[in-house]
Amino acid sequence: MRLYVHFEPSDEELAWTKRVNLPPVDDISTCPSVRSVLRCFFTAYNAKFRSKTLPEPGNVDVYVEFHQNASSRRLLESLDESVAEIGSSAGCTDKMLLKSGKTCDFELVVVPKEPQRKVLGPEPPPALKTKFKYLAETIEEDGRDSKLHGVLELAATYMKQRKFRAAREIYTDVVMKKEPLNPEALVALGDILVANGQHEEAVEEYFFKCWKEHGGEECGCKAHAQVAFTSGLKIAECYIELGKFNEAVRILDEMQTFLRVNSGSTGGEFKRKIFFPDTEERLWMEEQMDVLKARALYETKSFDNQENAISLIVHLLPDLAAPTLNLDALFLYAKIAFDRGKKSEALSMALRVLVGKSSDRAVKKVLVSFLNDSGWMERLKNAVPPNGPSAGAAYAFIATILKDLGAVEKAIACFQLAQDCDPQNASYALNHAHALEICCRYAEAYHILTVFFRRNGTLKVGSGGNEAAKLLAGSFVEILDLAKAWYGGHNGKQAPGVLSEIQGYRWCIEWVSGNGGYAKVTPPSSDSLDMEDPKVAPLRLHTVQAKIKASSVLPDAELDLLACFFTIVKILFVNGRLSVLPSLIRVLEPLRLGRELHRTTIRNEQAYYACIAQLLSIENALVMSPPVSPDGCPDAIYICGDSHTLATAWREISPHGEQILLRPALVTGLKHWHLRKESTFYPKLNFWHVVANIPSKSRVIFLFGEIDCREGILEAVEKCKYETIKEGMEHAIGIFMEVLSDIVEKFEFDVYIHPVVPVLDETRSLVISYNKLFQKRVDESSISRWLDFHDDLVCGDPPKLRPEFRLDGTHLHPSYLSKLEEALKLADAR
Repeated sequence: MRLYVHFEPSDEELAWTKRVNLPPVDDISTCPSVRSVLRCFFTAYNAKFRSKTLPEPGNVDVYVEFHQNASSRRLLESLDESVAEIGSSAGCTDKMLLKSGKTCDFELVVVPKEPQRKVLGPEPPPALKTKFKYLAETIEEDGRDSKLHGVLELAATYMKQRKFRAAREIYTDVVMKKEPLNPEALVALGDILVANGQHEEAVEEYFFKCWKEHGGEECGCKAHAQVAFTSGLKIAECYIELGKFNEAVRILDEMQTFLRVNSGSTGGEFKRKIFFPDTEERLWMEEQMDVLKARALYETKSFDNQENAISLIVHLLPDLAAPTLNLDALFLYAKIAFDRGKKSEALSMALRVLVGKSSDRAVKKVLVSFLNDSGWMERLKNAVPPNGPSAGAAYAFIATILKDLGAVEKAIACFQLAQDCDPQNASYALNHAHALEICCRYAEAYHILTVFFRRNGTLKVGSGGNEAAKLLAGSFVEILDLAKAWYGGHNGKQAPGVLSEIQGYRWCIEWVSGNGGYAKVTPPSSDSLDMEDPKVAPLRLHTVQAKIKASSVLPDAELDLLACFFTIVKILFVNGRLSVLPSLIRVLEPLRLGRELHRTTIRNEQAYYACIAQLLSIENALVMSPPVSPDGCPDAIYICGDSHTLATAWREISPHGEQILLRPALVTGLKHWHLRKESTFYPKLNFWHVVANIPSKSRVIFLFGEIDCREGILEAVEKCKYETIKEGMEHAIGIFMEVLSDIVEKFEFDVYIHPVVPVLDETRSLVISYNKLFQKRVDESSISRWLDFHDDLVCGDPPKLRPEFRLDGTHLHPSYLSKLEEALKLADAR
């Protein structure tokens, strides 16, 4: 049951309304008394206003007001009367209400016993206004100039879409030319600066102007009053971010006055418009201010201020077991609890906030910080018992958060918990393997997936009916076992190519264009694998092709299992275990054909698999049985890059006459931008693991930057992170070159820089500009050499990728390595 209490002191600036949540009871006699409600209210009031003269039940008169009608007020004779009895006397409270979370139809109005103040009796004097006397006047137009209405709506849409540059142009070039202090424009422009970390500029240039202009006693309309209130909140938030906690409290005190003046709760005669007469709306606004004030007070580190902050939060959260809570208050309470050593309670509260704010990055970062010590696993299991009905999903979700924010080792442990809870869930196994890949723990990733296949041998992809393809997990792992895919058939000391000659058989992979392309695999006649075994034999490709258009959409569980199969192919390829891949591709292609997997949740796994399958069909310079250990080929050159590394992997070039093997050092999804110091995104961690696995003093070609050109730079400019594309490019390149300097100093690599590949038509002009700036920066440095062959990859005007270097529309054809070979020779000569 919820009850509103309104305090009306003689000083109008100290008036306040608070909603008190009463515990559910079964009987009227057990309901709290008015006196106990007042004690709770006054404690919260003192925390909020830090009053030196705390009101007490003995020096106030308490009135009951029904249905928000001041004429219904009556003086309570006893403060020991039950709250339920007050309501029942007017037929407003029943037993169902006592047990529910609904709001009472009456409120308590508390007035100090002061001689000079009029005492409100049952019938108020004629001059007394009701709280909603001006209700009709609050229904105003939105305050917009009719000529600006359309452009303001468009700009607001751009803001929601995070198209900040387009929104900024409208606000500055159109709106503010007509209305220099338009409140919507001021707040939006400040939001753009905040989104880019410019909190001080946002306050000085926009938020404070809006507050000063529209947050005073005279406000034209409710819409402007609402925007002014928002600007005040944003000023307080910025001050907290800047560590200006006392300034934040000051602005929140000003906002308290603003809200009181514009809500009609100050008493006396007014000739002003009332913008916030609704109690629920006003309480919601109060709660926002209280949370921010509590944040600011607690951060001052003053004992008294921290106690006041805690008191504020406690009164916003009277019952932590309630079904609905103020999540912002609960989030702050969790941080306070953790700060004070109550780590288990803090974690439980943070997890509850996460359920309601599953996309909030700030909540995720705090959760990760709560799991950053030696006792984290025990606390997590206590908060989320492993035998709970949704424990697996919870652990997997937490693991994903940990991974995305760089706590990958803890993510691995959480994915293991998820798998323990649901051993048949292919998604958990897949993500567990991916987390291990980030740390370059490929053998463990392979083990996780193959163990999953063995334990769930009857799980399948495809129906197998009416000539449809089907593959069992048990059949897939059987192929791996027969071929000794990971542990057998590879001698790290052997020279490239020798194993193929010893084995005396050769698989043939042919890439067939059309319908998205597919790999046609022909096994050798001497193949020792019994591929006619019905458990592993695929349907003939011509049968599948005939049914491409009829291919059904796979259920999520089968998509995840198929992604596990694809990931095995990727792991084996990256680690040089190529000889088994044709037999895997042979059984996987019928499952892939016609299903448009690039439009599904496994598009990344499908992209890697399809690229590898196509690359294996190109035999030129490809070493099918390379030495697994770097010791077996000490002169190898490492290609450290994103997925464009695949086209170079396990092929030989001869820049100086001798054969040199190109070994992949794959980093998934890395932008130059990800390497900045403050970044915690997992591709950065993956990068450092990969670099650490390259032997010291090796020759390394770095191949990054394409993703920056494809999405990073343009997106950052659109969000006003940079004013020009060139500025964004120079910043991203600078980040990489600074990191490269540390790498060279630590690992003593002989470094070459591969130009960003100009494959995509949509971004080729950006790539060309990026490469010019990149080459200039590399040439100015003494730590690396630029491989100058970008111009050899394109032709025509405007430039297009040469046809012979096209592979799949995303990656280069391995034939381009002849150009890399020439550039490497020239770079060595310089």
